Parts: sequence; C-alpha cells; structure tokens
Amino acid sequence: MAILNQKNLCPPNMSVYHKPGYQAGKKMKLSIASKMVESYAEGSRTNDLRSVTMSASLIRNIIDQPNCEFVRVFFALEHHVKPKNIGVSQGHALVFVGADAHGKNIINGENNTEVYEDGVMCPPDCPESGPNL
Repeated sequence: MAILNQKNLCPPNMSVYHKPGYQAGKKMKLSIASKMVESYAEGSRTNDLRSVTMSASLIRNIIDQPNCEFVRVFFALEHHVKPKNIGVSQGHALVFVGADAHGKNIINGENNTEVYEDGVMCPPDCPESGPNL
C-alpha cells in the first residue's frame, strides 16, 4: 500500500503553514454553527458519530509543547475496526466549542460564544509529513 505524502497531495510551496502569521480556523456565529451541526445530524444515521469531547487539559498539553502553532485532528479507526469503505468526504466540517465540567456546551450568545471552524483540510493542503502521523 502506497503511503501518501506531501508531494502527491499538494503542489510544492502551496502550504499555508509557511505563511507568516497564518491562523488556521476562524470564529463563526453561533447560528451558523448550529445550522451546520443540525444539517449533519439530519443526514446522519442514529449511531453515527456526532461529536468528540476531549479534556481541555489534554489539549493544553499539546498546545504547551515548544513551537506548537497548530493542533491537528486526524480521522482514524479504532484498532479493532477493519477498514472497509470508510472515509470522510469533502464537504464535512469540524466545529469547535468549549464544554463545562458537566459536559454542557458553553454558549454565550450569537456573537460571544467561542465557536470556531474552517480549519485547513488535508487534502488538499497537507503538512510536509503528509496525511500520516
């Protein structure tokens, strides 16, 4: 099985990671985030994943590493799942929002909720290491 790498996913020198001050992702309005999440839920089957929650302290461990400028989330399979027609097609998005100690989303109104989207998707814009760890 061939391993994909930067060369066969992105044209050379096209990576946004080399642009000084580049910020991957952007703040979004709560109403837009809600519509995106609702649209996904409407098109999903009952047992399809809807979200993943991770402790903020673990995210901070990643962020606090020297030279860490981005956090990357990989799509992966648990070790017991056999690959078969699995993949997330273009058109899907990740929406990031905080949650409190009780698991409740932290919602502070339309313009004051810290909710983000529009991260850099790979492909087409993959890091030099390609789509793998």
